[in-house]
Amino acid sequence: MTAVRRSARLAKRPVLPAVERAQRNLCRKLGISDDEIKPIEEILQDFISTFSGPLPDHIMAAMTALFNLEDDDDDLVHDALLQHAGEDVADLHHELAVADA
Repeated sequence: MTAVRRSARLAKRPVLPAVERAQRNLCRKLGISDDEIKPIEEILQDFISTFSGPLPDHIMAAMTALFNLEDDDDDLVHDALLQHAGEDVADLHHELAVADA
């Protein structure tokens, strides 16, 4: 038999189950975490806590730009939809007011 060649760098890494390796790879590719040592549960909790409150201003600005949410033509589309809906809009507003009360 010939000698097995192994990388010293790879030999130092802990052996992980395939599922955890896949989770870490996905987190790394999504940009959630590059930490190879931190437990996956802690990484996921940190990610979930990001969305437990209001989003930071820089994320809101990026999403507004990406989805073109400050478009002035949006009001025209909403007005056209409201006219198309007709009388049902008044009923909807009434139902929402009752539900809020």
